[in-house]
Amino acid sequence: MKKIGISASIILLVSLAPITVLSETIDVLIKGVDDGVKTSKQQDYKEAEMNAKLQAIERAGVRIESMTRIVNFQMKYKAVESKAKAVLLPGFQVMDMGYQVDGSYQVVLSGKVTVGKAKPQKSPKSLLNMATREEIKGNKHYSEHRYDEAKVHYKKALQLYNNILKSFPGSDEALKIERESIVEKLKAGEMDRDGPFIAYNNGTVKDTRTGLMWASKDNGKNITWNGAKRYCENYRGGGYTNWRIPTQDELASLYDPNKENRHGYHVTKLIDISACCPWASETRGSEAAFFGFHDGYRDWPRQSYSYGYRALPVRAGN
Repeated sequence: MKKIGISASIILLVSLAPITVLSETIDVLIKGVDDGVKTSKQQDYKEAEMNAKLQAIERAGVRIESMTRIVNFQMKYKAVESKAKAVLLPGFQVMDMGYQVDGSYQVVLSGKVTVGKAKPQKSPKSLLNMATREEIKGNKHYSEHRYDEAKVHYKKALQLYNNILKSFPGSDEALKIERESIVEKLKAGEMDRDGPFIAYNNGTVKDTRTGLMWASKDNGKNITWNGAKRYCENYRGGGYTNWRIPTQDELASLYDPNKENRHGYHVTKLIDISACCPWASETRGSEAAFFGFHDGYRDWPRQSYSYGYRALPVRAGN
């Protein structure tokens, strides 16, 4: 069977007429598929996207009424794009699911459609961004209201992800990881505060000045630089998987000569640094950087040294 390409002629149904005029929006979660005949990824994606948008148009209360002219694929694609703008609210999301086992190319469209006026539907990612902004405001002003608002956005985003994964169990692994990160955020309850630092019950500490998230304690024993790097990269505190060894400047951002933790080191009491000198990521030859929390000292000992050195994992906090 020969695939109909971009330049080939096909029939377009272009006369759209509303069944009813809607005054409210409709939530949609639609699977779009191509025609099942594989050509290029770009072409198959466009076919699947167009299929999803045609379904969205129909769900908004608009039907295809008659066949009026013959056009090529590109003209059909542009026509559907134009009609979709009339009913798809800004903020909708088209997620690329790729080729499936049956050979079809699939996408998932989520958002709201309407033929009237309504507020834009938020996609999962936009909800996460909103939640992050509320967290930042809450951290800056120590506002419990902001944290509550952030949780509302996280819960809405979680519901969208749940709907997608339930409807399409073969979803991309990245979607599952994003969903799990939201679950962990909602599980992480605040335990204590110390200035800009927030300790959570999942073993993490957020620095609201830098946005970095730290492990609430170091590895607890002597360790070489290579061992520290492995420890940080394999760390899974809070359920996160993107931990790493910090830079020297990132460690220095924790140093406060006016504070002491329970071991007497100049750092917030919320981070249990058990020896003076956590390793840093920078290296030069056989040497590696560290930062000393007894006096703010920086140096470059041999990577093979271990006595008094520790591993303190860090990650981007959002």
